[in-house]
Amino acid sequence: MSTSKLPTRLNLSFDVELALAGSLPVTWGQQAIWDAMRDLGKHDHQFNLHWVLTLPTPRPACQVLTALAWLVDRHESLRSVFGDGHDGTATQRLLERCEIPLEWRAGGGGAGDTGRAAGLAEELCARRFQHHEEPPLRVGLLHVGGDVTHVVLAVSHMTADNDGLVRAAGELLDRIQGRDSRSPEPTQPREIAALQMSEPWQARSGRAIEYWRNILRAAPPMETPPDIADERSPRFWRGSLRSCALPGAVGELAQAGGVSTTSVLLAAASSVLGTLTGSSRPCLMLMCNNRTREPFRSAISPVALEGIVSFDVSSISYRDGSDAMGAGGDFGAVVRRAWNASLLAYRYAQYDKTALLRGIAQAGGTRSSMHRTCWFNDLRFDRRPQLPREDAGDPERGEFSWRGFTHEQGDADLAFHIYDHEDALQVTLTADTRVVGPRTIERALHTMERMITDAAVAARAVEGVHD
Repeated sequence: MSTSKLPTRLNLSFDVELALAGSLPVTWGQQAIWDAMRDLGKHDHQFNLHWVLTLPTPRPACQVLTALAWLVDRHESLRSVFGDGHDGTATQRLLERCEIPLEWRAGGGGAGDTGRAAGLAEELCARRFQHHEEPPLRVGLLHVGGDVTHVVLAVSHMTADNDGLVRAAGELLDRIQGRDSRSPEPTQPREIAALQMSEPWQARSGRAIEYWRNILRAAPPMETPPDIADERSPRFWRGSLRSCALPGAVGELAQAGGVSTTSVLLAAASSVLGTLTGSSRPCLMLMCNNRTREPFRSAISPVALEGIVSFDVSSISYRDGSDAMGAGGDFGAVVRRAWNASLLAYRYAQYDKTALLRGIAQAGGTRSSMHRTCWFNDLRFDRRPQLPREDAGDPERGEFSWRGFTHEQGDADLAFHIYDHEDALQVTLTADTRVVGPRTIERALHTMERMITDAAVAARAVEGVHD
């Protein structure tokens, strides 16, 4: 295929019978995303996701487009449109025909193409999807001559969650390279929605709602003092700490405690949140991917829902310092509590969110406005414990930077996110500056790092004494 004939649209046709079925219910995960996007209004593009697929060897454009058509046919959520039903809940409708937009960029065939592909991904995600009429997928392709080197998938969060998008990208790569996909036939969103409407799953939702209500009843109030607020415009600031010391320190503590690496990071985030809000048992919304079993494991559509965690962090004491809030106490005990609380959060993270919110309101709501506005989301793809690096440098001085500013962040006052970042961990904290100002955001991230690295050093010392 010559570069002068590269198509700008991928025109596809599908099963007429499914398209004629009309509006269908969405899954619990999709409904939660729909409500969150509605809260963001014109800023809902913040929920767009992307994945950059680097092909091991360049492939002809026609071969890549054929594989893309197969992927859209395989997963119904890639060819669905969405709207509001009569009762205020979201609905989905399968398209009989759709046009997937294709954005082509010429690459140089070198290392600079990684940056070009990343820039294209940001460009494709910067625009809102018109969910009532636009297919929730945009594709970018970097090419050298007539051969494709990188494929960018940009999707609405209504179509996939983070883990689902990774699965879709892996299936696409297998197809491009002519390998038979090892994945089972995917469960479609309409099938999951039907399952969740069944009596056993409605009962499961009811048990989850009661668990949430019990946690919120027991949680002490959470409130930040006025002196740490520093309102700015835009209101929401995202700080980032890139730390080469964290991967090894987190891995050491996880192995020592027999827990997950996420539990170590969750313990630190909860401890910081506790000192910011004056609560010995702060509440955090923990994103649970809900992919541990079928029918969700093979799906790409969003099945993640928030779980609620609240555990005792009072064994961690704080002393104010110039660069961090400081930490002391039995961090290992907090890590073990975080592990137990997160297991319970996952157990009760399958529910009808509309019913959940109604149940919370009927129980008198939360005792504090911050009980459901603080978030923790571990977005790493490799969460296995790592050994500490000898050249990790000063463990207390991760590299801090500001990563974003926005006027709208939905119902989140604070949000911790964890990312892989080459040989480091990146921890971000996005906060409403009317609640937590920029200086405190930076100090909180340094405190998380210091808390974990100090605990790892202490654990190493104890192990040396025992040896």
